[in-house]
Amino acid sequence: MLERVICSQCDAPIDIVSGQRCCRCEHCGSKHFVTRPESGPPTVESFDFILRESLTAESFEVAKRRLAALEGEIVGSGQEVERKGSEFEKARSAHQVLQRECQKLVSPVQNWTYASGLLGLVAWFLGLFVLQGNEQYLGLAIAVLMGLVARGFRLEWNSARETAQDRLRESREALSRAEEARKEALALWESCYLERELVQRAVLRHESLPSNGADGT
Repeated sequence: MLERVICSQCDAPIDIVSGQRCCRCEHCGSKHFVTRPESGPPTVESFDFILRESLTAESFEVAKRRLAALEGEIVGSGQEVERKGSEFEKARSAHQVLQRECQKLVSPVQNWTYASGLLGLVAWFLGLFVLQGNEQYLGLAIAVLMGLVARGFRLEWNSARETAQDRLRESREALSRAEEARKEALALWESCYLERELVQRAVLRHESLPSNGADGT
């Protein structure tokens, strides 16, 4: 499920997925941490703004534990991206195969419909304007018969086309779901990398302080 936040740097909209903790603005390139309050929509704050505040001794330990946990999450999210990517490729391949199958199902009946309709028109023309006497009656009878045949083929064509359209619509929906799942997995994978960058920068900044965080600042 997509949610929308507003970039704190350029006010451009950013679409995020459920569970995403960090994101990047495609408009200005700024990186953000996502905050989800108990009530109300999620908000974002830029990395630079967050890094202005120093870590305390307690938050420094929390950051180090989070940094260690993110390594495993990155591996797991990468595996999920591969799995969702494989599912998407299978869905796309299945959709392409189905398109060919539906074309093979519909095309012959469509061609026979056109052919019988054309023959019927020729028979009507001959019966009305060319043939005379008994041959005219025979031509008109053939024209009526070809009209009935064309109507039967057309009914079969409509049925085959509706069946193909239903199957293709279901396939497109499955393909769309697979694509959205892949995009969501990619967003969560990137989120882990961005969060690791944020936590690393906070930890390195704290460790670079002259007191090395011993005073709890």
